[in-house]
Amino acid sequence: YALGEVTTRVDRPDSFTASPVFLVVPGERHRIVRVVVKGAPEDLAPLARKSMGVPDGALYAPDLLTRARDNLRELRLFRQIKVATAPDGPGELRLVADLAPAAPRSARVSVGSWSDDPIRLRASWIHRNLFRQGRGLGFNGVYSPHYQEFGSRVWWPALLGPRSVVELRGGWAREDEEGYELENRSLETAVLLRPAGRLSIRLGAAVEDVIVNGTGLDRSAFTGPDGRQLVLSARLYDDRSDHLLYPSRGTRLALNVAWSPSGDLSAAPFASVEGKASGYLPLPAGIVLATRVAAGVASPLGDVTTLLPNRRFFAGGVTTMRGYKRRRLGPVDTDDEPVGGQARLLVGAEMRAPVTGWLELAAFVDAGQVWADRSDLSFNGLDSAGGGGLVFHTPVGPVRLDLAHLLAAPRDGEPRNVFHLAIGHPF
Repeated sequence: YALGEVTTRVDRPDSFTASPVFLVVPGERHRIVRVVVKGAPEDLAPLARKSMGVPDGALYAPDLLTRARDNLRELRLFRQIKVATAPDGPGELRLVADLAPAAPRSARVSVGSWSDDPIRLRASWIHRNLFRQGRGLGFNGVYSPHYQEFGSRVWWPALLGPRSVVELRGGWAREDEEGYELENRSLETAVLLRPAGRLSIRLGAAVEDVIVNGTGLDRSAFTGPDGRQLVLSARLYDDRSDHLLYPSRGTRLALNVAWSPSGDLSAAPFASVEGKASGYLPLPAGIVLATRVAAGVASPLGDVTTLLPNRRFFAGGVTTMRGYKRRRLGPVDTDDEPVGGQARLLVGAEMRAPVTGWLELAAFVDAGQVWADRSDLSFNGLDSAGGGGLVFHTPVGPVRLDLAHLLAAPRDGEPRNVFHLAIGHPF
């Protein structure tokens, strides 16, 4: 009730007791009859009004204002957002958004180093309103020894609804891994939908041109058809955790599906599905129990018998299975180079205990495996590792030092103990 009245008093039945009393008069139900946008540039006012998602005649509710404010914040076009109601007649309200525009351009450069990537450079430039009405343009680049990327994108917010974005992406990417080099030129159109809260759905259609070259002595693992691909994809992500960087309760769920149809449209058709789930449970003394399970399968289609390397599953490293170095878990070729597989299963659990305001101790168990054929996926044959680490709270998020000990005998040439340096929790 928008115009409810609340008065309070304190009753004192005796000298030892106080009883607060709240007297609530809810008043009449009200409807939003007008949405007013103040302070926004002329071209952004219609976008702001549409993004708020408040239809004329909607019944007032506090959640309605919260959603309108969150929708405006997701545009990243305003540095100040105030949403309030004002009387507009008997039983009627107008919803007023008082906005102050933010600088539309931003540039970012970063450099990082951790155990899975000795060095990684990133750079990006974005203009969020280059084409007016919130339609923007962005460029980004990434360099690391294993992966390089350059891309651009344009987008149009609220085209299909108040919580939607339509975008067009183009890019070039290169993978330089043990055993192969891969180049991928791609053009993709996608729709991002946010039906509610932190639930997001992304639907995409891409045309890719993939070139693969084997670099090891045994190139048979990476021979196969490459060339042009049509790839249809869908991604669902639901984050119900209580904090982006330091979650202590809630869940995170992700589902990724990709399909490249067989026939003349794709040189190496395939289908894949991968699901991930993480849960966080608070325990006494500030301890947090974090758990994770992830499974994925992929299959070549038609007359094709192998997957392209960028469609295979790999494991080993700080974000998958800490008992192995990067990509070292799973099938290898005759040169002892990882070749990936059609199936992957990862499970893990971790206890995070606070020591001071900026330091935590972690104890974990990771298990996982990659199988060359999807039909072999099972809980049998999982490799497992246990270990501990230090977690430092920093302005950029948690910085971790982890030491993992492989519980079974390692493969020839693989270490029994693996050290990891990372930014961010593995799950």
